[in-house]
Amino acid sequence: MFDKYTLPFLVLFILSVLVILIFVPSFTQDKLKKFTNHPDHKELIEVPNLLGMSIEETESVLSQLNLKLSQLPVSIYNPNFPVGSIVRQDPKSGNLVKDGRTIYVTPNPNDVTQIVIPNYYDKSFRSVRSLLKNSKLQLGSILYCNNYAENAVIRLDYDSKEIQSGDTVPIFSKIDVYLGAGKGYVNEKIIKVPNLIGKKFYNYQTGQKIQDLIKNNYLNIGQLYLDEEVKSDTADFYIYKQFPLPNIDTNFMFISDGGMSPQLNLYLTRDSTKLNFVLDSIANLTLTNN
Repeated sequence: MFDKYTLPFLVLFILSVLVILIFVPSFTQDKLKKFTNHPDHKELIEVPNLLGMSIEETESVLSQLNLKLSQLPVSIYNPNFPVGSIVRQDPKSGNLVKDGRTIYVTPNPNDVTQIVIPNYYDKSFRSVRSLLKNSKLQLGSILYCNNYAENAVIRLDYDSKEIQSGDTVPIFSKIDVYLGAGKGYVNEKIIKVPNLIGKKFYNYQTGQKIQDLIKNNYLNIGQLYLDEEVKSDTADFYIYKQFPLPNIDTNFMFISDGGMSPQLNLYLTRDSTKLNFVLDSIANLTLTNN
């Protein structure tokens, strides 16, 4: 079957395969065992999420993991976290660190500047937006309630509680605004959806973000979907799709105490071909309807 020349090579090949199958896995496992047992790679600890915790809670959590705590100077007040709680941490949660590693945290200040709520009742939405901005407060959600004064401000809420003119809230707080639905509306409201397709995420000429444009039309900000992963600037993105669709009347119901205005979801891209395709489709649809 095999001649005298090929047989030695065949035997040598089989022996080589046997050596690889027997000795290489044993060698690899031995090296892997030594690697994982090395002090630099043994018992790495996953950093927990400390954001929103008090300093006392943070100390307790890190102590149980045998990690150290270092508190940095307080930050500017961040309204997204409770007073005195952690607003930044380094390393971030999910990172793997060695036993005994120091975790640096930055807390919210305990003493926060309080802002007096200005007189807002029955003023226009635009006027109250300016009042809030000038008072270093943020516009939160837009809601509607039964009232004959259409789009006039009827009520303000902070932290899900009604606030009156003269009350105080922490600086930079988000304030929810209740607007009157107007005459002829009972527990419902109709809002025309603006056409934002082709608009930039940030208008350099006016300094206006797309979120401001949404709220100018009495709608709440929904989800913003980017068609690529971005770790820095999103200012150059264009809107190429939106939901609800543009230029339609959206009808929504609410209970007597009030209800949230609809959200507008946006899809953004830097790919001009996507934008041009959508704009061409809209133009063709318009011509067909005419």
